[in-house]
Amino acid sequence: MKLFRYSILAAIFLLSLVFPLTVFADDEVPPTATEEPVVADQTPPEADPISETLEQLPDDTQLIVLNETGEVEPLVTQAAAEIILIGDPIWCPQGVAPQAGVGGCTDPGVGNSNYDPTSFGSLLNYLTSNQPGQAGVIWIEKNYDSSINDVGVVGFNIDGASLNVMKDYALTIQGGWSGISGDTGVDHADRSTFTGAFLNIDNWNADVTINDILITGVASLDNGLTVDTTQDISVNNVSSGNNAGPGALLDNTAGSGTVTVTNSKFDNSQGGAGLFVNSSGKIELENVNASDNYSIGAYVNNNYNASVEGVRFTGTNVFSGNGAYGLVAISNGDIYLSSVFAGANGSNAPGYSGALLDTLGNIMVCGGGFGGNSGYGLEASLSGLLTLSNVALGGGLRTYGGTGVVNDSSLCPVPSNGDEIGLPLQIIPVSSDGSAEFDCDLFSGTVLVLPSGDKVTYKCPIAGSGTLAQLDTVNLPASLPAGMDYVAGIDTVQSPAGSDKPLNGAVVISFIIPENLQGPDLAILYWDGSKWIDLDKANFDDGRAVINGGYFTGDGYFEAITNFSGSFVLVKK
Repeated sequence: MKLFRYSILAAIFLLSLVFPLTVFADDEVPPTATEEPVVADQTPPEADPISETLEQLPDDTQLIVLNETGEVEPLVTQAAAEIILIGDPIWCPQGVAPQAGVGGCTDPGVGNSNYDPTSFGSLLNYLTSNQPGQAGVIWIEKNYDSSINDVGVVGFNIDGASLNVMKDYALTIQGGWSGISGDTGVDHADRSTFTGAFLNIDNWNADVTINDILITGVASLDNGLTVDTTQDISVNNVSSGNNAGPGALLDNTAGSGTVTVTNSKFDNSQGGAGLFVNSSGKIELENVNASDNYSIGAYVNNNYNASVEGVRFTGTNVFSGNGAYGLVAISNGDIYLSSVFAGANGSNAPGYSGALLDTLGNIMVCGGGFGGNSGYGLEASLSGLLTLSNVALGGGLRTYGGTGVVNDSSLCPVPSNGDEIGLPLQIIPVSSDGSAEFDCDLFSGTVLVLPSGDKVTYKCPIAGSGTLAQLDTVNLPASLPAGMDYVAGIDTVQSPAGSDKPLNGAVVISFIIPENLQGPDLAILYWDGSKWIDLDKANFDDGRAVINGGYFTGDGYFEAITNFSGSFVLVKK
């Protein structure tokens, strides 16, 4: 086992000689970015910021300012000026709605002529000199873009070495904020953007959470996102891609916290890997895409301090089109993969598999595809049992050690989410009521799309055909539960199994999100024959399974993944 583990690291080392690759041995902690940010000029503005803003508007622009109750505030009042200014980065104690100077929230603009209220860097400079001694949230307006609001800044360092008071308290970076004073609304589809600027949280000693952030176009070789703490790390709805260096490095090996990454993407890193996770605790990834990177798609390792915590992948995870391995996972505990796709990897050199798994425990792979790589589909080194269920291996399986291999489609609770990587989806537009035959020889699945944009995807392996129809309010089998408003509905049936039967492949239910409903209060309901149930809370004992009960895709859809068809409704709670 040790020999194989060392051979993995040796192979990665040799790979790094060919092209940049930031991978570290089991007993090493990866270095953090050392480049200091280039902070924008903080000299006092020559003009009043409100006047300056108004002067930049076109001559025929009508500007209306609303107060906290939604009423129009005359532009000549001080209240209007404050409303305009406070829709920008702000720190508040955890649990306090963002409102400048209220409830402990920062109000650095008062008596501080050097402060730029639109600048994230300006807020960080203020916090360095005025450190709060409690857990807090930095709210960043959804319209924030570092290339506009912090011109010339190549990166932001939130360093516990200088923030020696704040570092001992939990920190949340919350993007996508509405920017409205006193409002905690977040637009998950319109994230705050760091264009050409990395975000580095280093030397922290408490939980760190990053939500609804987009990092892109970082020209330096620094990680787009770095989080280094001794406690838990949580990353949700974050994208870091199209950077010169690696997408993200998450490290809490100095402690024993967990690392959780959900609904996030790390792609197109031009000089490194998409995602690195190093932890002494449990690692959990759900709906993560780390594809088309120059080297490894994702490298996760919690083989530290003799920890026996495992590594778990749930939802749908894609690690395809990378220059080296699609996925490398090293652990002393069990490794669980659900609906993982790792195909078409190894383009920069031969012999790189879709996934390389190394554990002192057991490995369970439930659904997914590992085809079209330059090496094996899946390589596994383990001391325990390898269980495969509904897995398309493509380039084959190679194992080292272990007590045996079990290949049984009935053992895993989560079905396969598709055929081998490399096959395209069959996309078929339908009218208000249409159908299509499935073809898993030529396609990885079939997508039926209604004129409204709502769609259903049947993933291989699956046979027969499927139908899709719009489900209007007049056609609902029963009234919706109290407090839930209809947004859209579909009725889809797989034949010959029929509605409400477990299928071999996954079913992805996708609803277009209306522009006026970009908030988090959405859910997908399912008609179980007698009542409407929230898919996010559904539980069945007949083989039906919900892989993901509802999530924002980042491209305008709210969708769920099941292994059954039927009637589904998108509602606002």
